[in-house]
Amino acid sequence: MTAATKDLNTPLREGDWAEYPVATGVKIYAGTIVCLNASGYAAPGADTAAFKFAGIAQEYVDNSAGANGAVTVKVRTRGVAKLTGSSLAITDVRKPVFAKFDNEVDKATTTNAIFVGFIEEYVSATAAWVRFDASGRAAGFVADASAGSAAEINALRDALIANDGMA
Repeated sequence: MTAATKDLNTPLREGDWAEYPVATGVKIYAGTIVCLNASGYAAPGADTAAFKFAGIAQEYVDNSAGANGAVTVKVRTRGVAKLTGSSLAITDVRKPVFAKFDNEVDKATTTNAIFVGFIEEYVSATAAWVRFDASGRAAGFVADASAGSAAEINALRDALIANDGMA
């Protein structure tokens, strides 16, 4: 392949969205946490080994009877979402949260530490606005946030907040 010698009609789309092929045997509900499984297919968010946070589902999809990739799901990959949690406190602002279920995050490091984002604003003991960026663009990001040092996690948090997720 050589360098371009003419204008290219490169297809572009907004950078805060992605579409992922969905794993077989699952339903993904709009507004829920989506992860990519070990094979790279979208699945409902969960504290599952080898899962990686992909974003927040923007639509309902049902692949309960289809093969892997038979349908796709549109996911918001970056932003701020009001998510459910438990035992949240105002002192948790700017602390990391991890996927517990497709509809819940936990401020404590879960078994598999599926990092979702940082609490940006406290709402109640069961809800908070969470800043997320599934791309992992922020400097110092570690795939397993529990393995990152406090300094690395704080650098990621500060970069996401200071740059509106565009670290």
